[in-house]
This record gives sequence, structure tokens and C-alpha cells, in this order.
Amino acid sequence: MNNNRLLFVVIFVFLGFLTLVFRLYNIQILHNVEYGAYAEIQNKGVQTILAQRGLIYDCNGLVLSFNKNEVSFFVDVKSARKNDKLEIAELFSGLLGYSSEHYLDMMKTAKRRNVCIAKKVSSEKALALKKARINGLKFEEDPSRVYQYDNFASHILGYVNASFSGADGIEKYFNDQLKGVDGSRIILKDARGEMITVLEESVIPPAPGNSIYLTIDKSYQVILESALKKAAIENMAENAIGIIMDPASGKILALASSDDYNLNFYNTAGDSIKRDKVIADMYEPGSTFKAISMAAFLDKKTCSPEDKVFGENGSYKFKNITIKDSHNSGWMSVKDVFVHSSNIGMSKLSQRIDPRSFYLYLRDFGIGNYTDIPLPGEAKGNLKNPDSWSDYTKSSISFGYEVAVTPIQLTTAYAAIINGGKLFQPQLVDKITTNDGETINSFKPKFVRQVLKNETSRLMREFFVSAIEEGTGKKAKLSFCTAGGKTGTSRQLIGGRYSTQKYNSSFIGFFPADNPKYLIYILVNAPKQNSYYGGDVAAPVFKEIATKIISLNPGLKNKHDEKKDETIFSYDALNRSPKAGLIFADSRQSQQEVEGFDFSKKIMPNLEGKSLREAIRILSMFRMKCEITGSGRIISQSILAGTSIKKGMFCKLTAQDETNGISLN
Repeated sequence: MNNNRLLFVVIFVFLGFLTLVFRLYNIQILHNVEYGAYAEIQNKGVQTILAQRGLIYDCNGLVLSFNKNEVSFFVDVKSARKNDKLEIAELFSGLLGYSSEHYLDMMKTAKRRNVCIAKKVSSEKALALKKARINGLKFEEDPSRVYQYDNFASHILGYVNASFSGADGIEKYFNDQLKGVDGSRIILKDARGEMITVLEESVIPPAPGNSIYLTIDKSYQVILESALKKAAIENMAENAIGIIMDPASGKILALASSDDYNLNFYNTAGDSIKRDKVIADMYEPGSTFKAISMAAFLDKKTCSPEDKVFGENGSYKFKNITIKDSHNSGWMSVKDVFVHSSNIGMSKLSQRIDPRSFYLYLRDFGIGNYTDIPLPGEAKGNLKNPDSWSDYTKSSISFGYEVAVTPIQLTTAYAAIINGGKLFQPQLVDKITTNDGETINSFKPKFVRQVLKNETSRLMREFFVSAIEEGTGKKAKLSFCTAGGKTGTSRQLIGGRYSTQKYNSSFIGFFPADNPKYLIYILVNAPKQNSYYGGDVAAPVFKEIATKIISLNPGLKNKHDEKKDETIFSYDALNRSPKAGLIFADSRQSQQEVEGFDFSKKIMPNLEGKSLREAIRILSMFRMKCEITGSGRIISQSILAGTSIKKGMFCKLTAQDETNGISLN
């Protein structure tokens, strides 16, 4: 019996030995490559090195959007022992400020194996946390996109989503340029899966993204945004929309809506707020469209400025509909039809042009088509083919109904009307550069087509000037610069019916009239306070914006409109010597004598309302240079209040006597 047991044990041990030998042979000989690779995988890992996203600048090189390197930390609650969790809680409490119980509770109540206990920790604090080699503690790079000025240009810039990919605006449209190419590296891990070291020879460095320089000018954007918010509030409107464009090139200098949102907290804004109404919202423009129609009539030579049209004393029965004007007119010249915004006159003039020719002019202006502005979400508007026009369509379109446009379409068309008849694609990006500053793509104005003859464009500029000087746009008249423009008031189409309560109040104007440099579009949506006419609601907004732009560019002023005794002189506050014209008292006083300013902070103060002497004393404390136009009190400054400044910077100041001043408010 004992011999049988011994034999059984010997056989069992022998079989076990054979099994072990076979397993070793299988691993070491037959599958050594396969198992070696598996072991390699277990001990190594591939880490992604995130590429730096490119920056976004305004046209003057001011940074609008940049990156902040941050790190998020996680705990593997399965592999972390009790002592590990206590150590983690105390470490994070000491550096980040929360109690250790806060972190212990997060780990205790975790519903997933890996719980995030600290999100987006600054790179400085993260450095100390990374050094702590505690079982179960992990981290990953989690950069943030920072928008320097919060709500500024929110509908232009857009934002990035949680995966750092562009989700709207320029960020989305140029995502492939901005995002760069991620790199990688191979790391060695210990038995717990923790990183031991990096295999330096395996590192593939990331390629940083390219940077975008916009055509937007921050100074003009601030002026536009401020004026739109003010207009929306004062008129109790749903919102106000605006564009500032260089009509000679199509460059967009500013673009905004009053209902903007903070890009750093984009999740708190609803979709209706995020929607870029300048490019995405269509509406029937009303009388601002008369400029496009009139330009077509004049260019086609179906009428001339001196032709006469009878205004039917304000009420005209056409076919089976009645067309009305807001004023009773008899015989009018074609120019007067435009200047006084006569629906009846436009309707009668529209009967002189054939539908196909009219339609082709509108299409050439870009109506019913995309402008191809480099922003996502553009609508193409609505212009029906003439084959589907009713007996009234041509008449309705002539004064801005039965046609839908976006604000950017209408602004682009107006630029063509006043610039010699050339249609340009709206330009929003000036150039794209590498991370090292090398320009890889410089954008030039993109000419689309010639829409009008130069003579027609010249005539239309005259019409526009008269519309402000004599017609419905009087409240847009500028003090020191001749402007042209057109008012618009249209009923909103709600539920298939034209509302008697909600209107679109608009104005589009330009200056200087003889050589337009700035084209400004204003739309106030559903004003509820006082008037709803474009001439009352939107024209003053144009004037406010234009006046402030002129104050930044005094050379735009008409020389014959300036005060004869106005003095223009330079003052070097750095060297404290007036360059010409006036002699000032010694400004070398102590900083304590100029109250209300913190000179330790290099921030431009608000000088509006200050006397010349006081303004110069303040600038001398900042050791800045300035040029002053006029006399009296300061009404504008070229460097906006709140802007960072440094020694030797140059600031233009405009002054005016209190008794004969113009309001910038």
C-alpha cells in the first residue's frame, strides 16, 4: 500500500515537472516573441503630449485668446490603500485649501474607479502635486482656453469645447489651423502601472497650432459693443446688432450683438444668445433695401435722378393692394423718392425694369446667396426666382419686402454701392502665422464682381448724403464730417402675418462721403420705447459710433467745418515741452497733486471732461506724449480708458469748448 502511494506521488511529481517543462518551453521557445511583446506592453505605455493651440489677435496684435496650462488629478480608489487616501487628502488640502475631509469624502462616495479630485489646477501648484508618488494618484494635462476680455467679440471669437476643439466662431472655422498636432512619448511603468521614466529617444514633440490675426480693431469693437448695449437698453429692444466695415476692401473692423456672452463661461449661455445674428438671422429689411433697388434702376438707366414720379398724396392702389407712405407727396424727383423714402415712388419705378434684369442685379449684389464670411452658421437669405414672382413681388422687393437678407449681406451690398460698384467678400482674417511669428497666409481683399458702373456709385453717394441732410436720416448728421446713409423701418413677420407691434429699426451709413472709409450698419430689434422708426432709433446710434471713430481719427474731419480758432498742437509729456501753439504752466508737480489716479498701475485713465491742463498733468505723470486738437475740455482720447500703457506712448486728445461741444454719449 505504501509502495503504491509512493509510486502515485512520484508519478504526480513527474507529470507536474513535465507540465512545468512544457510551459517553460512554450513560453521561452515557441512563443517567446509574443510573450516578450506582451511583457513589453505591460511595462510600457504611450502618453499623448498636447499641442499648444494657436492664439487669436486683433489687427494691432492685441491678444484676444490664449492658453493656460493646467492639470487635473484623479485617484484610482481600487488601487489606493487607506493610508494612500489619507496622504492624498492631506497633500491636496495643504495646497488647494479644501479640508482633507472634503477629499476623503470624494474618494469614499466615488461611483467610478477613477474619480477626479482636483480639476484644472494651475501649473505652479500642479508641479508640487506631481512630485508626490502616492499609490493610486494620477494626473493628466488639462489646458484651458482663456478669453482675455470675457464678453468681447464673443460672436466672432467663439469658444472651444471640453476636448479643446473649436465649437463656434473663429475657433471652429479655423480649428484645423489653430489646434496643431499632438506629440507622444513612451514611458516605463512599474508593477502598479505608475510611470518610472520616459524613454527620451521615443519622444515625438507636438507641433503648436498657428495663430490668427483678425481684421477686427479692439478700439472700434469696444465702441460698437458699448453703443449697441446702450441702444438696446434705452429703446427697450430685444437686441441691437452692428457692423463696422471698410467699404473699399470688405474688411470687417467690428461686428457685434448687444446680447453677447462670457466666452470663459460659455455653458451658461443659451443657444439663442450664442447664435451670431449678424450672419445667421434673416429679416425683411424694409427701406434700407431701397438703396439696392435704386442703384439697379439707375445703373440699368430705367430712370434718371431728375425724372418725376407722382406720390399719389401718400396712398396708391396698385393691382389689388394699397401702398402707403408715411408722408403725403405729390410730384417728386427720383432723387426725392429715395431721400424721403417713398414706397409709392419705389413701386412705380420698379415697373420700369423687367423682372429678370432686376433679379440679376439683386443676385449680383449677393442677395439670396452666402457672402462666405469665415464664420460658421451663415444663412443665405431668401430671394425667389422671378418665375415664381406674383404681380406684386417686384413692387414689394423694391422697398424691402418679399426678400430676406442677413445683416452681413446687406452691409456687403452697401459697400459695393458706395465704393465704385465693386462687390467684395467680407474679410475677417488678416493673416495666419506660425508659433514663431512667420506669416504663412496673408489675406488680401477678395474682389467678387463689378455690380455697378462707377458713375452709378457716385450718384448713389449723393443720394445717401441728401438722405441725411434733407431726408429721413437727419439724426445721423455728423458735426465735423459729411456722411451718407439710409434709414429703414420694417414690420416683423410673425406667424405668417406682419406685426403691428414689432419692427426692425435700422440705419446704414458711411463717412467721409466723398471717400468712404467706414460703413456702419445698425439694426435695433423690436424697440418698445418711444419711436420705432429707423431714423429715430438707429440713426442716432450711427452718429454716436461715427463721432467716436472720428475723435480717434481727427484727419477725417471736414476742414471747413472745423472751428477757425481751433488749435492743433503736440505736447511731449515725457519731456514736458509743448511743440507748438500754447504755453502751459510747469507740469512738474508731485503725483500727490493729481488726485484720483493710481500711477503705480500702468492703466490709461479716463480723461474725458478734464481740462487741457489737467489732462496734460496726468499724462506727464505717466510720462506719455500727446497731441491735442481743439480747446476747452477733453471730449475723446485715442487710447481707451482701461488699456495697458507704458512710458513714451503717444495719445491723441480732442478738446472742445463746453458751450459748443458735441456729445459722445
